[in-house]
Amino acid sequence: MEYYYLDHTNTPRGPHTLDELEHFVKTGRLSATTLIAAKGDARWSALANHLFSVKRLPPVTRTSGTSPVSPNGMAEPFEPVRRSMLAHFAHCMLHYADFSGRATRAEYWSFVFTLYILSQVCYVLFLYGTAQTTTVAPDAAEYHIDTSMSIICNALAQGNSTPIFWNSLLNLLIILVTYLPACAALVRRLHDAGHSGGWLLLTFWMPLIEFIPFPLTIPQDNILIYAALLFATSIPVFAMTLIDSKPGPNQYGPATKYP
Repeated sequence: MEYYYLDHTNTPRGPHTLDELEHFVKTGRLSATTLIAAKGDARWSALANHLFSVKRLPPVTRTSGTSPVSPNGMAEPFEPVRRSMLAHFAHCMLHYADFSGRATRAEYWSFVFTLYILSQVCYVLFLYGTAQTTTVAPDAAEYHIDTSMSIICNALAQGNSTPIFWNSLLNLLIILVTYLPACAALVRRLHDAGHSGGWLLLTFWMPLIEFIPFPLTIPQDNILIYAALLFATSIPVFAMTLIDSKPGPNQYGPATKYP
C-alpha cells in the first residue's frame, strides 16, 4: 500500500511505501507525528500510528506541530493553508517542476494574476513606449504578426535598440522564467478539478510563438481560422481551471481543499 504525507505547508507529497516513510523518519526528513493518508483515502492520521500497527514505533497521541492529532490518535479535520496572493505565487515558482499533486483555484489564479501584475509593473518601470506588433500589409491582403524574437532580431540587424526592442526582450525573459512554473501550476489545477494534465498540450505552445525569429504572416482570408484555433484550444482549458476542487482524493493525490 502507498501513502501520501503532509509537509510543513500541509501540501500532500508522495505516494510512498511504508518502508520509505519509515526511512524518512530515521533520516530526519519526517517525524513520527507527520500526518499521512493511504492512497485513495481522505482520512489523515499520524505516521507513528501506522508504524505501530506493524510494531515499528510507539503510538503517538499528540503533536505540537502544524498538523495536530487528537488524543485518540486520529487527525483533526484537515484545513488547507491559507496563503496570500504573493505567497501562492512564490509557492508555484518554488514548485516549478512539480507536475504531480493538486492546486486549488485560489493557488492557480493567484499565480496568474500576480504574474500579470508583476509583468505590467516591470513594463511601466523599465520601459518607455510601445509599438503595434500586429499590422496590416498595404494591400490589406495579409496580417503580419511580429513575435518578440523577430522584433529583437530585426533591431539587432539594424543596429538600434528602440523601446519596443527592450519591451520584447523583457517579454522573452519573463516567459523563460515563468513558463515551466506556469505549466506545472496548470497541470496541478487540472488534477484538482479531476482532469488529466494532458490537456496542457492544447495551450503549452502559445507562449513559445514569441520565440519564432521571423514575423508570422496570415492571409486575411484565413484570419478567422487562426482565431478559431486559438479559441478552440484555450477556452476548454480555461473553463477547466474555473472548476472547483473535487472533494476527496482522486488518482492525482489526496484532497487539498475538501475532505
